Amino acid sequence: MWPVGAGAASGASDTAEVNAGVVTQAATASQAMSQNSAAMEQVLKALTALGIADRDIHTTNVSIVPVRAPQQTGRQQPSPVVGYEVTNQVRVKVRNLAALGRLLDTLVSQGATWADTPAAVAEQVEVLFTMLAHPDAVHEAALGPGGFLDRLRPQALWVDCSSVNPSFSREMASLAQARKLRFLDAPVAGSREPAARGELVFFVGGDPADLEACRLLLQTMGSKIVHVGSHGMGSALKMVNNLLLASSMAAFAEGLVLGQALGISPERLLDFLVGSPLVAPYLIGKRAKIEHGDYAAEFPLQWMQKDLHLAAVSAHEAAVALPLANTAKEIYQLAARHGSAQQDFSAIYAFLNARRS
Repeated sequence: MWPVGAGAASGASDTAEVNAGVVTQAATASQAMSQNSAAMEQVLKALTALGIADRDIHTTNVSIVPVRAPQQTGRQQPSPVVGYEVTNQVRVKVRNLAALGRLLDTLVSQGATWADTPAAVAEQVEVLFTMLAHPDAVHEAALGPGGFLDRLRPQALWVDCSSVNPSFSREMASLAQARKLRFLDAPVAGSREPAARGELVFFVGGDPADLEACRLLLQTMGSKIVHVGSHGMGSALKMVNNLLLASSMAAFAEGLVLGQALGISPERLLDFLVGSPLVAPYLIGKRAKIEHGDYAAEFPLQWMQKDLHLAAVSAHEAAVALPLANTAKEIYQLAARHGSAQQDFSAIYAFLNARRS
């Protein structure tokens, strides 16, 4: 039994988040589920002992994956199933960073494997996921000092869930294939809360067989998988998705600012617009942020601006003009420079509204 596999990601200056997978293997699915429940109980008790509140502990979907015997040389049919592996994901928010080290020590004591570098991770896995902030970060993790790309085993699968431009995804796919590795670009739609609930949407580019090889892993984290096409096509759809998100948010903010300047109360504007056919449905979830001026990040404004920049790069490569998106990109950049970079991208409203006088 492997009770825990863990990875940590820091958050704001006074908080951090740790994600762990409680993983068990047994001969039958029911045995693996039973062992997983027992291991999960141990982990939750350990978290409670560290003083972490229930509200800061979130579990997501359970996945059950058949474990097959090693493939015999020359055999065409899949190897027989010899057992089952069950994974249950746990996300923990640590509000006191002094407790972070103790939490990581606890996870390791429960069976987590610590890796100092991406290369050390690559040596232990058959499927490797990356979800990083921008192309430079992906390139550094893959090919920089301690990078993973040259340490993965032949035929290992790299799934890049980062939001990057399509040409970069195709470049990474080519580098992977040159090393006899498989590659999928699989960026996601969905912010912090959908991720915690296992409700992300994956936009996938690559070989259908490679998608099938990791479908159960994607289903652990997401509620929908869209196979868009060949390498780079998942990233292409992500560019379209975020271009529309950013532009519609900026247009909505401008409409609110104009309405208030003309004498309409914010409440009446929001009552009329939110939920109407005039605005995107996701803006329902932004109303409270605008009303209360609380722009705690679900999707940081700086990363939305970055995605607009990547969309502009992609448009240049495809010889397409994006006059509206490029204007929105510069507005988001101005907002970032004036202190909204770490806030939710809906803070574009506060930035514009502060300047209407």
